[in-house]
Amino acid sequence: MSQLAPARLVAPPGTLQGVSVAGVILAAGAGTRFNGADAAPGAKLLVSVKGVPLVVAAITPALEADLDELIVVEGAVSLAEVIPDGVRLLHNDDWECGQAVNNQVFDALGRP
Repeated sequence: MSQLAPARLVAPPGTLQGVSVAGVILAAGAGTRFNGADAAPGAKLLVSVKGVPLVVAAITPALEADLDELIVVEGAVSLAEVIPDGVRLLHNDDWECGQAVNNQVFDALGRP
């Protein structure tokens, strides 16, 4: 059995000062494969998993990761009612065009 090479630092310690880390959760789709053709758009995101909406179950570990910022991109359904405080919610009007457009919504933030 081969051994894994030891991990190496991508940047020396102390060189990443001032760098922030953000998480992005893409939650703009209609979830049609999950719901079937007759279900309401976005219903997958709001289905209860362990007593919380699925999208919140995805958000919770990201919040616990102590990121500098957490962004959720919504589209097919409004998630404003279930998104926890401290999470930035962006809306993608063109959600039906796919994930590449979600990325464009995020890119439009114009990070320095």
